[in-house]
Amino acid sequence: VKMPMKVGSHFLIYCGMFYYALCILEVNRKRPRRQYHRLIRIIFKRLEKNVAAGNINCVPMTNLIKAEMTASRTAGRRMCQEGAIDAKDLFDEAIRDASSQELLHIEAIAYERAGIHLLSRDPTATELASQYLLTAFELYDQWGATIKLQQMMSIYPSLFALQGNDPPPPINVTTALDGVSVGDYDE
Repeated sequence: VKMPMKVGSHFLIYCGMFYYALCILEVNRKRPRRQYHRLIRIIFKRLEKNVAAGNINCVPMTNLIKAEMTASRTAGRRMCQEGAIDAKDLFDEAIRDASSQELLHIEAIAYERAGIHLLSRDPTATELASQYLLTAFELYDQWGATIKLQQMMSIYPSLFALQGNDPPPPINVTTALDGVSVGDYDE
Protein backbone atom coordinates (compact mmCIF):
# COMPACT_ATOMS: atom_id res chain seq x y z
CA VAL A 1 0.00 0.00 0.00
CA LYS A 2 1.48 3.33 -1.04
CA MET A 3 0.58 6.83 0.00
CA PRO A 4 -0.60 8.99 -2.90
CA MET A 5 1.94 11.46 -4.25
CA LYS A 6 2.53 14.76 -2.45
CA VAL A 7 0.07 17.41 -3.45
CA GLY A 8 -1.30 20.65 -2.01
CA SER A 9 -4.25 20.92 0.33
CA HIS A 10 -7.07 21.22 -2.13
CA PHE A 11 -10.27 20.12 -0.42
CA LEU A 12 -10.56 17.00 -2.56
CA ILE A 13 -7.09 15.92 -1.48
CA TYR A 14 -7.73 16.01 2.25
CA CYS A 15 -11.17 14.44 1.76
CA GLY A 16 -9.54 11.68 -0.26
CA MET A 17 -6.91 11.17 2.44
CA PHE A 18 -9.67 11.00 5.07
CA TYR A 19 -11.64 8.31 3.22
CA TYR A 20 -8.43 6.48 2.38
CA ALA A 21 -7.53 6.41 6.10
CA LEU A 22 -10.99 5.10 7.03
CA CYS A 23 -10.65 2.31 4.45
CA ILE A 24 -7.19 1.38 5.71
CA LEU A 25 -8.42 1.40 9.31
CA GLU A 26 -11.26 -0.96 8.40
CA VAL A 27 -8.93 -3.32 6.52
CA ASN A 28 -6.46 -3.12 9.42
CA ARG A 29 -9.23 -3.98 11.89
CA LYS A 30 -9.80 -7.23 10.01
CA ARG A 31 -6.16 -8.00 9.14
CA PRO A 32 -3.66 -5.95 11.18
CA ARG A 33 -0.43 -5.09 9.38
CA ARG A 34 2.43 -2.83 10.44
CA GLN A 35 2.46 -1.09 7.05
CA TYR A 36 -1.14 0.04 7.63
CA HIS A 37 -0.23 1.62 10.97
CA ARG A 38 2.55 3.60 9.34
CA LEU A 39 0.29 4.78 6.53
CA ILE A 40 -2.48 5.78 8.94
CA ARG A 41 -0.02 7.83 11.01
CA ILE A 42 1.23 9.61 7.87
CA ILE A 43 -2.30 10.50 6.78
CA PHE A 44 -3.25 11.57 10.30
CA LYS A 45 -0.24 13.88 10.55
CA ARG A 46 -1.03 15.43 7.15
CA LEU A 47 -4.60 16.12 8.20
CA GLU A 48 -3.36 17.59 11.49
CA LYS A 49 -1.14 19.97 9.48
CA ASN A 50 -4.25 21.11 7.62
CA VAL A 51 -5.98 21.77 10.95
CA ALA A 52 -2.94 23.72 12.19
CA ALA A 53 -3.04 25.76 8.99
CA GLY A 54 -6.62 26.78 9.79
CA ASN A 55 -8.63 24.26 7.79
CA ILE A 56 -11.52 23.70 10.17
CA ASN A 57 -13.14 21.10 7.89
CA CYS A 58 -10.32 18.73 8.81
CA VAL A 59 -11.09 18.91 12.55
CA PRO A 60 -13.91 16.31 12.57
CA MET A 61 -11.92 14.20 10.11
CA THR A 62 -8.84 14.07 12.36
CA ASN A 63 -11.03 13.41 15.41
CA LEU A 64 -12.80 10.55 13.66
CA ILE A 65 -9.50 9.02 12.55
CA LYS A 66 -8.15 9.41 16.10
CA ALA A 67 -11.27 7.67 17.44
CA GLU A 68 -10.82 4.83 14.96
CA MET A 69 -7.14 4.50 15.85
CA THR A 70 -7.99 4.44 19.53
CA ALA A 71 -10.70 1.86 18.89
CA SER A 72 -8.17 -0.33 17.09
CA ARG A 73 -5.84 0.20 20.09
CA THR A 74 -2.71 -0.65 18.14
CA ALA A 75 -2.30 2.30 15.80
CA GLY A 76 -3.92 4.56 18.36
CA ARG A 77 -1.43 3.96 21.15
CA ARG A 78 1.26 6.01 19.47
CA MET A 79 -1.03 8.77 18.22
CA CYS A 80 -3.18 9.47 21.27
CA GLN A 81 -1.17 11.16 23.97
CA GLU A 82 -4.21 11.37 26.27
CA GLY A 83 -3.56 7.91 27.68
CA ALA A 84 -6.49 5.66 28.39
CA ILE A 85 -9.13 7.89 26.81
CA ASP A 86 -12.15 5.97 25.62
CA ALA A 87 -12.71 5.75 21.88
CA LYS A 88 -16.42 6.47 22.41
CA ASP A 89 -15.52 9.91 23.79
CA LEU A 90 -13.43 10.59 20.69
CA PHE A 91 -16.26 9.43 18.42
CA ASP A 92 -18.59 11.78 20.30
CA GLU A 93 -16.12 14.64 19.82
CA ALA A 94 -15.94 13.94 16.08
CA ILE A 95 -19.75 13.87 15.96
CA ARG A 96 -20.01 17.22 17.78
CA ASP A 97 -17.41 18.82 15.49
CA ALA A 98 -19.07 17.55 12.31
CA SER A 99 -22.48 18.66 13.57
CA SER A 100 -21.29 22.14 14.52
CA GLN A 101 -19.78 22.56 11.05
CA GLU A 102 -22.88 21.08 9.41
CA LEU A 103 -20.85 18.35 7.72
CA LEU A 104 -23.78 15.94 7.51
CA HIS A 105 -21.89 13.16 5.74
CA ILE A 106 -19.00 13.16 8.23
CA GLU A 107 -21.46 13.25 11.12
CA ALA A 108 -23.32 10.24 9.66
CA ILE A 109 -20.07 8.32 9.20
CA ALA A 110 -18.99 9.14 12.76
CA TYR A 111 -22.31 7.94 14.21
CA GLU A 112 -22.12 4.73 12.18
CA ARG A 113 -18.50 4.03 13.11
CA ALA A 114 -19.26 4.72 16.80
CA GLY A 115 -22.17 2.25 16.68
CA ILE A 116 -19.97 -0.37 15.03
CA HIS A 117 -17.26 0.22 17.63
CA LEU A 118 -19.73 -0.18 20.50
CA LEU A 119 -21.04 -3.44 19.05
CA SER A 120 -17.55 -4.84 18.52
CA ARG A 121 -16.36 -3.79 21.98
CA ASP A 122 -19.39 -4.99 23.90
CA PRO A 123 -22.00 -7.09 22.07
CA THR A 124 -24.40 -6.49 24.97
CA ALA A 125 -24.32 -2.69 24.38
CA THR A 126 -26.90 -3.05 21.64
CA GLU A 127 -29.21 -0.32 22.95
CA LEU A 128 -26.59 2.43 22.81
CA ALA A 129 -25.11 1.10 19.57
CA SER A 130 -28.62 1.02 18.07
CA GLN A 131 -29.11 4.67 18.95
CA TYR A 132 -25.89 5.59 17.14
CA LEU A 133 -26.74 3.45 14.11
CA LEU A 134 -30.30 4.79 13.86
CA THR A 135 -29.01 8.35 14.04
CA ALA A 136 -26.50 7.52 11.31
CA PHE A 137 -29.35 6.09 9.25
CA GLU A 138 -31.40 9.29 9.68
CA LEU A 139 -28.42 11.46 8.71
CA TYR A 140 -27.66 9.34 5.64
CA ASP A 141 -31.34 9.70 4.72
CA GLN A 142 -31.15 13.50 5.07
CA TRP A 143 -28.01 13.46 2.95
CA GLY A 144 -29.80 11.42 0.27
CA ALA A 145 -27.51 8.38 0.46
CA THR A 146 -30.12 5.84 -0.61
CA ILE A 147 -27.68 3.04 -1.37
CA LYS A 148 -26.10 3.48 2.07
CA LEU A 149 -29.56 3.18 3.65
CA GLN A 150 -30.12 -0.09 1.79
CA GLN A 151 -26.71 -1.35 2.91
CA MET A 152 -27.40 -0.54 6.56
CA MET A 153 -30.81 -2.23 6.39
CA SER A 154 -29.23 -5.38 4.97
CA ILE A 155 -26.45 -5.41 7.59
CA TYR A 156 -28.73 -4.67 10.58
CA PRO A 157 -32.16 -6.04 9.61
CA SER A 158 -33.29 -6.65 13.19
CA LEU A 159 -32.52 -3.07 14.16
CA PHE A 160 -34.67 -1.61 11.42
CA ALA A 161 -37.44 -4.19 11.73
CA LEU A 162 -38.03 -3.00 15.30
CA GLN A 163 -38.19 0.61 14.14
CA GLY A 164 -40.73 -0.10 11.40
CA ASN A 165 -38.59 1.58 8.74
CA ASP A 166 -39.45 0.62 5.21
CA PRO A 167 -36.46 0.06 2.98
CA PRO A 168 -35.82 2.82 0.47
CA PRO A 169 -36.73 1.89 -3.10
CA PRO A 170 -33.86 0.37 -5.08
CA ILE A 171 -32.16 2.72 -7.50
CA ASN A 172 -31.77 1.71 -11.10
CA VAL A 173 -28.65 3.60 -12.17
CA THR A 174 -29.45 3.22 -15.86
CA THR A 175 -32.89 4.79 -15.41
CA ALA A 176 -31.58 7.47 -13.05
CA LEU A 177 -29.00 8.58 -15.60
CA ASP A 178 -31.30 8.26 -18.59
CA GLY A 179 -30.94 11.34 -20.78
CA VAL A 180 -27.90 12.70 -18.94
CA SER A 181 -24.79 13.25 -20.99
CA VAL A 182 -21.30 14.37 -20.08
CA GLY A 183 -21.94 17.63 -21.94
CA ASP A 184 -24.64 18.52 -19.38
CA TYR A 185 -21.91 19.28 -16.87
CA ASP A 186 -19.66 21.38 -19.07
CA GLU A 187 -19.28 25.00 -18.03
